[in-house]
Amino acid sequence: MKRKIRVLFVTAECCPYAKVGGLGQISGSLPKKLGENIDIRRVTPLHRSSFIDFKYKIDFPVKIGDKFETCIVKTASNEDIPTYFIANDYYFNRDKIYSYFDDGERFLFFCKAVLNMLKNIPFKPDIIHCNDWHTGFLPMFLKKDGYEGKTIFTIHNLRYQGSIGNEYLEELSLDEKAKLGGDYVNFMRAGFLYSDVVTTVSESYAKEIMKDSSGMEDIIRDKNIEIKGILNGVDYENYNPSKAGELEFPYNIKSIENKKKNKIALQRELNLENADVPLIASVTRLEDYKGIKLIYDAVKALDKPFQFVLLGTGNYYYEQMFKNLCENMKGSAAAVFEYDEALAKRIYAGSDIFLMPSLYEPCGIAQMIALKYGSIPIVRNTGGLSDTIIDYKDKCGNGFLFNEYSSEELKNKISEAIEIYNSTKWISLIKNAMSCDYSLEKSALKYLSLYKMILE
Repeated sequence: MKRKIRVLFVTAECCPYAKVGGLGQISGSLPKKLGENIDIRRVTPLHRSSFIDFKYKIDFPVKIGDKFETCIVKTASNEDIPTYFIANDYYFNRDKIYSYFDDGERFLFFCKAVLNMLKNIPFKPDIIHCNDWHTGFLPMFLKKDGYEGKTIFTIHNLRYQGSIGNEYLEELSLDEKAKLGGDYVNFMRAGFLYSDVVTTVSESYAKEIMKDSSGMEDIIRDKNIEIKGILNGVDYENYNPSKAGELEFPYNIKSIENKKKNKIALQRELNLENADVPLIASVTRLEDYKGIKLIYDAVKALDKPFQFVLLGTGNYYYEQMFKNLCENMKGSAAAVFEYDEALAKRIYAGSDIFLMPSLYEPCGIAQMIALKYGSIPIVRNTGGLSDTIIDYKDKCGNGFLFNEYSSEELKNKISEAIEIYNSTKWISLIKNAMSCDYSLEKSALKYLSLYKMILE
């Protein structure tokens, strides 16, 4: 193919317009890297959080069940990567991106709207790259509509699968409905069943899915699917402690002494005592699978001098737990319950140890960011955490791994890290961490190779 490959990247969230987690982060950064070599566009819902200038492109009706809803397609001006926004106030002009009773209907509308949009714009992609369950029905609609290109379906988290009553998909036969789940058809199953290639966001998570497919076993067996793992990466143009104007004291591997200055600045900002003790941090969503209860129990049980900082939003119950913890540890603990990227970077820069004890973690980006900032990760041995963190032994390694999902094992690993923090080995461990290269360029090259391969 002499011309550039044309790709449409389909996602439910995209930074900086709307972001909940890793999907939004990678949807914002990966297409930009890919755009250096291919003609790539994005399409995403127009969520309420998207505050930019838009241009009207087209509109059309979309049939959802026994009614029609209007889709307005808009584009953003001054974009590095052209992005189409699927606008409908009823479905997407809401306070949150997810967690509504009608999420199935909302993202079925999104899939159908993208299909209709493709019939009304001049851009004709060779590959349509769908991301996570919200896009799962799009490969099916494309195949039934005679699309001649290729589809890729990337799983970001298999635990979230999406479903909707089968009456919304009256065009399917009874046999097709049965394959997709029966009375409630499953978005994720559709993505597996109708895509040309299935990928996920780390090699270890791909292996985990093949062992425990969360209801996809029959499709994987019947289609002989081999899930390809491509590790997400970090945009070092955005996350870099040496970048001017973001930290009070920029630093790199040759000026690690400035990291301590950032720690003092963070202690001052969050009303922590100016103490030379390990500062332990977590930047996370307050959800069960992120190991939040483990962090709480381990921090409470630690019997060594330390400080603790938490930044995150989510479960109100966990917010109250950590508020009480901070009250009982005044001057030694702080929690901020919001998403603030600038503060997150100051926490990465000012902290010594970074906790990520997830029950499962398809990829994880926070631990890779922490490495770049020299905040030593303590992570559970699962998914993408296993692919990026090497347990520190005899001067080798970039962090700490533990296996059992328990607060006791997490506490023991923190204690082990604190012992090394108080030794001459700590600086060499920071250098090991900061030397790691998990750049987004590596991910982009692997996706580019995949795009070329499936078009051969």
